[in-house]
Amino acid sequence: MKKTAAILALSLILCSTAATGCSLQNSGKSETSAVSEAAASQSESSHSTWTAEEFEHGTASDDIYVSKYAGLAVTLPKNWRFYSDKELMAQMNLSVDVTDAAAVKAALLKQDTFCDCIMVDDAAGTNVIIAYENLAKETPNPVDYSIDDYIAALDERFAKDLTATHTKLSSTDFTLGGAPCKKVVYSTPHNGDELHQFYYFRKIGGFLHMVLITTTDPSGVPDIEEHFSAL
Repeated sequence: MKKTAAILALSLILCSTAATGCSLQNSGKSETSAVSEAAASQSESSHSTWTAEEFEHGTASDDIYVSKYAGLAVTLPKNWRFYSDKELMAQMNLSVDVTDAAAVKAALLKQDTFCDCIMVDDAAGTNVIIAYENLAKETPNPVDYSIDDYIAALDERFAKDLTATHTKLSSTDFTLGGAPCKKVVYSTPHNGDELHQFYYFRKIGGFLHMVLITTTDPSGVPDIEEHFSAL
């Protein structure tokens, strides 16, 4: 459990600082390949007019997480568990009545970055975080702000990090749960382990939607990816 807690804590730090530590407003707009533009267009098409007020918090019960807003479902791998809403709010230091859906939504939308779901494998220390970055709070023009811009800002943030060394292993177009996205993989040493961070980015309305898998066993990631599906 101590290993799981340490890796999860690092995952949450990286997730929450992915934008706030990256100077999004000052990042130059990067070149986007034709394939990337097509993927971004497809991933945004069904949500292009959605706003923050239309956001709906996903639900995790029994062995499945469902997000109508993201059009995404995730089934738990064997021996994994979801964080309860109470645990989820505690991880974000939010004091809110989790039985009040309106209060939960209001609390989340006040954040620059917030987690919608956390699932963990306590035995291995692997975890998955599903989160949102409210681009309207981070950049003056969220509509034109691209996933590639976000990744460039993330790279900049990691390059300036004096406490850890992040090595970018790959950046590819990918499909997760039926949705086109950008998959970016980093590695970083942590307490004697080599952590691998798998980010999956797409834009939904004014949000940067991210799935973050953190693990010391990257060979198990393809199986985790298979647990994602479209609604």
